[in-house]
Parts: sequence; structure tokens; C-alpha cells
Amino acid sequence: MKEGQLAFMIHSGSRNIGKYIGGVWRDKAKSTWPQQQLYPQSGLFPLADPEMINDYLQAEATAANYGFVNH
Repeated sequence: MKEGQLAFMIHSGSRNIGKYIGGVWRDKAKSTWPQQQLYPQSGLFPLADPEMINDYLQAEATAANYGFVNH
């Protein structure tokens, strides 16, 4: 930034980003659950595929970076 310049930040509702990421990955984990098995009583569906785990962690890191930059 230099004197005389303007900067704008648009707050997109960062709390909703976390909710969105959680919902997307909950649905992905649920969709990979074996159809012949009952759903877990807890309603929590683990991510078992290493690539999905990596993608999930990347999504969470992106959300954390967004929050950090907009602190």
C-alpha cells in the first residue's frame, strides 16, 4: 500500500465457509460409505481414502488461510 491508495475488503461471511466445507466433506464421506453397511450411530462418516483426506485437509487449510489473511 502506498499513501493515497484505497483498498477494499469484502467480507463474504467466513463462518459460512467453514459450514460449507464441513457440509461438502460430510456429504462426500457419506457418499463413499459402503451401501451394505448400516450408517454409524454417531452420524459421523470417516474419510478412508488418502486422496480424499488430503483434499479435505487442503480445503480446511484454505479456509484457515482466508481467516488469517482477513484477521
